[in-house]
Amino acid sequence: MKLIQLYFLFLVSFFFNVTATVNYYLQQASIALKEKNAGKTFDFLHKAYEIAPENDVVVLQLATVHFLLHEYDNASTYYLKHLEKHPTDLNTMYNLGLSYCKQGSFEKALPLFEKVIQQLPNDEILKGTLLKIYLRSKRWEKAHQINPSRLWWYNENIYGKKIVLDLDKPGNGYGDSMQFVRYAQWLYQSGAYVIVKVQRPLVPLFSLCPYIHRIITDTDSLPSHDLYYSICIASLMQCMKDRTNLPLSQPYLKADEKLEKLWQEKLIKDPNFKIGLCCESNLIKDLFSGQVMQSPRSIQLEELQPLSMPGISFYSLQKASKPINAPFILTQFGDDFDNSHGRFMDTAAVIKNCDLIITVDTSIAHLAGALGKPVWVLLTCESDYRWYTHITKSCWYPNMKLFRQQKIYDWSDVILQMQQKLSKIIAQRKSNA
Repeated sequence: MKLIQLYFLFLVSFFFNVTATVNYYLQQASIALKEKNAGKTFDFLHKAYEIAPENDVVVLQLATVHFLLHEYDNASTYYLKHLEKHPTDLNTMYNLGLSYCKQGSFEKALPLFEKVIQQLPNDEILKGTLLKIYLRSKRWEKAHQINPSRLWWYNENIYGKKIVLDLDKPGNGYGDSMQFVRYAQWLYQSGAYVIVKVQRPLVPLFSLCPYIHRIITDTDSLPSHDLYYSICIASLMQCMKDRTNLPLSQPYLKADEKLEKLWQEKLIKDPNFKIGLCCESNLIKDLFSGQVMQSPRSIQLEELQPLSMPGISFYSLQKASKPINAPFILTQFGDDFDNSHGRFMDTAAVIKNCDLIITVDTSIAHLAGALGKPVWVLLTCESDYRWYTHITKSCWYPNMKLFRQQKIYDWSDVILQMQQKLSKIIAQRKSNA
């Protein structure tokens, strides 16, 4: 009996010592996390995990830090481990779903989000997340259940009416406005007087559109009108679905004719296949370090090196504050580019004089598509839902091809595909010469 008591006391003592040690490591990991020291954070968390691999706090801490560091594969491993032990934990379901989305595994994320929304039917953030997955997978009825949308002018007689098309909505970037302004042409063709509200920097570019009667910005008072339409990408996709037979003239944006001719005179001396290049998207703030960093949509110029081959010239469409250090010959334009003539004005003229545009998912992709130029777009695993999934040809722009990342942070497959296609183009040009 005494031996059993001693053994019991030993177990109790061991348990509390283990708990104290694990708690110490967790505390130190928390301190390191606040100091933005990823290495020390993982050192302490892994030590805690070695002692107590089934400790819920340790497992979730590892999952969270991996997520903050954009290591979504590792994060999903730990979230999944916790969920196997606690199958009704809604927070872990949601976070695991987000981890899957970051890796492009939307089919894995969907059932998790659907389980969560059954318990939290009024959670607006969750509704938005689920709506995007339904839209990208073209599950229109499911999307309509979450966000019922009505058709705007498709079933209305708008002849002779003044209509405001408001593109300057929260969340709409320059690329969104370039995509949505196509519907001003529809209104115009239906006999309406078209007033477009847009971000101020886009006024010079949109002023070239013959189907817009008046442009206003956020500093202008709203003029008298009969109807007011605002567009966001979710409602647009629900209304249009993936129809490509839109009754629109292509292209629906124009470059300034004088600028187009000016850049033609500068570029015509180059006999090579001319490619306009944009490799950076908007900067973002890193959740872990708080530092401003490149978006996952961006790609390093070094990764594009295989596309540099004889017979090709690259022209930078990147608006940079200082010269870009490229590992291949990349023609860059001066500080006045897109300044004196207005935002995107020189860019549009250069695009018109290029043979092909290669760009990450940013406003340049929409501008090239709206101008009717051939454009190749590099898409991340978790690309914007407007590009759907798996398709290689855009439903929005007939001359656009989509190249999709197969593994997060790995552009090698995309670059290989582009390299092979470019090699065929150059070979064909040589045979035709």
